[in-house]
Amino acid sequence: MKSTRLTLLLLLALPLCSATLPRTFVSASGDDGADCSRDHPCQTFNIAVGKTTAGGEIDAIDRGDYGSVSIDRGITIDGGGFATITGYIQILGGASGSTVILRNLSLNTVNSISTVAIHNFPVDILRLEHVVITGSAGAQVGILCAGATCSLNDVRISNIRSGGGGVAVQLAGGKLSLNNCNLANNDTAISATAGVLEVDSSMIQSNTVGVSSASPATIRLSNTTVTGNTTGLTLSGSGAAIISYSNNRIFGNTTNGNPTLLTTQK
Repeated sequence: MKSTRLTLLLLLALPLCSATLPRTFVSASGDDGADCSRDHPCQTFNIAVGKTTAGGEIDAIDRGDYGSVSIDRGITIDGGGFATITGYIQILGGASGSTVILRNLSLNTVNSISTVAIHNFPVDILRLEHVVITGSAGAQVGILCAGATCSLNDVRISNIRSGGGGVAVQLAGGKLSLNNCNLANNDTAISATAGVLEVDSSMIQSNTVGVSSASPATIRLSNTTVTGNTTGLTLSGSGAAIISYSNNRIFGNTTNGNPTLLTTQK
């Protein structure tokens, strides 16, 4: 009986901070030992993830650099338009089959930590909304989507350069859509090696390569400007396709390149 009572007392004495909350908060002046509630915010997104219920949301309260973050569950991270992440956003196996939403963030990549700034593995859905990604020397990939459904809305990516091999947005299977995006000063702005990639109302400028499709990938361009690149459009392999609707503007590149199909607006 004494042993049972002792066990019960020990359980009651466990810290309450081990519980998770559906909505948590971070602040530049926060404390990672706190519970990440609005009144007691944490200091980093990385710690806040572990204190947030799967499917929940983390919000930044004020301006700050919140470091790299590893995500092991479906979650929304909202930087409020003033939060910075220096390093990378890594999605781990625990997030398998879930949805990750990244919103209102600035990401400054650090190549010595990770060659891929953001990748979808292993989630089913990855959504970026109002995100700015700035590369550093040697950054290889800005966003990698493989075998999932990924969407980018109002995303700006620049300076992803790695000896000519840097790619701002890479699709290696699944479906990827870009809307109102700006990709500038990268080795390659968009590269697809498998799957279907759709670009709408976007600007692709001042890259070495603007849009690259390799067999068996299909890229569809609508209401998009491709200009000031060394090569505008390029294809590799007989199964590669770039479909250009008649409302695109592909001009002013050293070599504009040609789509496999020019058609009327969808």
